[in-house]
Amino acid sequence: MTDDTTSDENQKGLSEVLNQEVVWIPPPSNYNFDDLENALSEVYKKYPQMNTPSLKNLENRLEEFIKRLETENWTSYKWSDAAALALDYFSSSFAKENKWNRVTEDFFEQLKKDKKSFVKGCFNGYLGGFRENSSLTKRLATELQTCSASSSLPFSDFIDKFQAFEPQGLIDRIAEELVDHEKPFEKLKDLGISNPHMPGLFNEVYITLLEKLETRLSNQEKSAFESIKNWLNPHKNIVLETQQWRGIEGLLKPFLKQDPDVDLKEDLLIFLEKNFGDPRINRARWDRVGKQYLDIVFRWLTQDSLNMFFDIIDKFEDSKQWAKRRVFWEKVFDEGLIDRAWVILSKRGASFAEERVRDTSKGRINLFATIKNKTQDQTCYFIMKIRRLTVIEGSHDFSIRFFKEDNKFIPKMYKKEYHNDELRVKPQMLDERIPHDFQGRWRSKAKYYIDTNKNRGA
Repeated sequence: MTDDTTSDENQKGLSEVLNQEVVWIPPPSNYNFDDLENALSEVYKKYPQMNTPSLKNLENRLEEFIKRLETENWTSYKWSDAAALALDYFSSSFAKENKWNRVTEDFFEQLKKDKKSFVKGCFNGYLGGFRENSSLTKRLATELQTCSASSSLPFSDFIDKFQAFEPQGLIDRIAEELVDHEKPFEKLKDLGISNPHMPGLFNEVYITLLEKLETRLSNQEKSAFESIKNWLNPHKNIVLETQQWRGIEGLLKPFLKQDPDVDLKEDLLIFLEKNFGDPRINRARWDRVGKQYLDIVFRWLTQDSLNMFFDIIDKFEDSKQWAKRRVFWEKVFDEGLIDRAWVILSKRGASFAEERVRDTSKGRINLFATIKNKTQDQTCYFIMKIRRLTVIEGSHDFSIRFFKEDNKFIPKMYKKEYHNDELRVKPQMLDERIPHDFQGRWRSKAKYYIDTNKNRGA
């Protein structure tokens, strides 16, 4: 293998570049640093973090490596290539297969040469394939400990602090240190770990950290929530890509029986929607989250939708009947009957929704749909799933519509746009229709219909 150098005389070595005099030219006073942040975001997208194992074409790369071993042909094969292969190999299940024993033995032989780049690759492979009781993990630890290069690489502080080459108890030692930090991801970065999200050791640390934080989470200690949030999303451009469901469930578990205070609930909703999306619209990043935890998020979003709908209606409906309608539906929600909800707003209603966000400084807006024929329909609608019933409430002179679960005219929830005729379904297509009368008899009728039919089929 050859060193990672270039023969191009016009290109300077790294040491020469670092020794050059640097002239600092400050940016103009009107420089927009948001542009720099956006550019950085694009770089992160195009070039993911280094030192993350890649299984892409790994088998082919291993076969090529064996051919080079057999022919002793190392032309154009650099130490950095071997380091990258060692990282991927030791992080994968291939390292457990007898088929690749020759690769394993050669890598251990190469470690004796103490090449920094190769030692670094093997160390990251040790982290990526870490199994506390694995014989391969223990052997790697022993071999790496003999390499003097290990003490001069960026992760030497990590090695010293946690006795990293003693696999037994390493997971607990790291988790115990991180449990008191609101930014555990950054703590590991400070100790020289380039990517704490890599699989293997740090995945086990993440799981153990969640377990150690459980009591503090139950006590609703803010720092405990911040720790998990930092691990899931340490930077605006970095979100944990594997087993994020564990962290999501950890954040939500304390609220299986009782909701948090308003501020904490809003903070969690902002965080979860920003990083994992609204589960009503897209379940892609929620697919492994347990139903009981998803139900918590749906409950919060449903309550938010209910509040948003009536806050908006209050803006342009003068009728005192709205106060009674709000009390009625809030009571239905408090009884735990409204399982899902979706707001559909007219053009004017959508404007009020945006104003509502500005007025309350919430920093987020509960998603809603709009009416396609906006100029014709100024009604705002509220679709609710109440057990086996679908119910539509609406502003102005709209009558409540009820659908049993097999009704083929039930409007689909969570669409972005609706035609008003999807919502103003004709009486003959409904299972029940109850107008809002001035005397308020509609309340007893609606409640009776819900209680009688919520668990019934057709």
